[in-house]
Amino acid sequence: MENKQDVVITLNDKQVKLPRTFKEKVLWLGPSLVLCSIAIGSGEAIITPYFASLYGIGLLWVPVMSALCKVFITERLARYTLATGETFVHGLYHLPGPKGWAIVITFIPWVFIAFFLAVGWPLGVGAAFYGAVSYTGVEFADGGNLFVKIVALIVILLSMYLPVSRGGYKVVETVCKVMIAIVVVAVFICGVMLFPPIGEFFTNIVPWNVVDYKPTEIANITTAIGYSGGGVMAISSYSYWVKEKGYHLFGQHDYKATSKIFGMDLALAYIIQPICAIFIIICAGQILPQVGDVPNGREIILITANMLGEPLGPWAKWIWLLGGAAILFSTSVAVFDGWSRALADALKTLFNKTLAHVSEMAIRRAVVIFMGVGGIIFGVFGVSTPGTFVSWGSVLEGIIFYPIFGTLAIVICLKLLPKEKRGSTALTILAILGTAFFLYVSVSYLLGTWGIIDITSDHSIAEMVSI
Repeated sequence: MENKQDVVITLNDKQVKLPRTFKEKVLWLGPSLVLCSIAIGSGEAIITPYFASLYGIGLLWVPVMSALCKVFITERLARYTLATGETFVHGLYHLPGPKGWAIVITFIPWVFIAFFLAVGWPLGVGAAFYGAVSYTGVEFADGGNLFVKIVALIVILLSMYLPVSRGGYKVVETVCKVMIAIVVVAVFICGVMLFPPIGEFFTNIVPWNVVDYKPTEIANITTAIGYSGGGVMAISSYSYWVKEKGYHLFGQHDYKATSKIFGMDLALAYIIQPICAIFIIICAGQILPQVGDVPNGREIILITANMLGEPLGPWAKWIWLLGGAAILFSTSVAVFDGWSRALADALKTLFNKTLAHVSEMAIRRAVVIFMGVGGIIFGVFGVSTPGTFVSWGSVLEGIIFYPIFGTLAIVICLKLLPKEKRGSTALTILAILGTAFFLYVSVSYLLGTWGIIDITSDHSIAEMVSI
């Protein structure tokens, strides 16, 4: 019998020891930082400043509320992988009823949506680089349009290559660790310099005033909650990174100790993300309301950088653009990695007979190429994306599908895992509460969209996520 202090597994042909000391555990953490890359890049880099320009720092509570709900839904999604070594998709396949029904309604739609949504992050990196170069005095005859597209093309090609390269997940994790460190430093420095009076901060960090929002503002609030912390594909991807890190292999030897490290890793993601979001809101919420027209898409990165330079000095422009470029680049890499894993797994599992002789890596490469081609067509060549399709794809991923994924994750853990591997009952209850909260958010949004209640917004989802 193995010594409890010396649990060793073979991971990618290397002997890896289960972390025991605090230092070893901290150095081992990784999937959380990849999740952070998508969470911050998907919501906080673009959507959060957008709403901060509308409401100032009045929405400081949004990332806190969103993180408190999403962390427990994410925990249920990844718990199945930790306990069994199987992915969330396999758990869906094992649910009672027609084989694969849950995969069809949860993952197959993203096969089509992925073609259109891998555009914004590379263009955002291009915009940040354009801003940095323009600050040096370089002028572009076309307003920097070609320069932005060239940078975007490079980002897309790197995002296509790194996830399926020889290094695979390890390379993706390293990229995300470095980029997250840059982002944290950038937003922390700017946020501290613009930190509001402590009384005002605590007034807005707790949703005391949520009942004061007008019906016409609810569309914005529900959208902000949905996008803060990333969408369902981000949290679904987390279970794959947990598996790549070898948590399930450690769990076979010492499940209790592994569960604690898993919990520590997940908690890190939902500590870093809301803190970054809060500092972004503090910065953007105090300078962007001064702008006449509410900026959107990549414009918000450049405008925020310019506005920060006025109270803080020219250095603030550079550090904000550096942070923006870092997080959007790591988001692009993480999205290509996570989405390709999830979609390849869904296709391979759902069409297991047809694709029996096709490796999952081959399917992943096909998905990566599919996403990359879409990014090049709509981002580099400038072909217009179908606005309604992109808008609803964003709404589904950020808002509507959360209660669906949450419910299925809870059911999988309760029905397919033995009691001793489900985690505490409290985790299940908190996941149920988080799912119920997002059900409320989704219903509110749908009722408004269908005109049953008035939640009209002057700004469409397509406008907010446009790059």
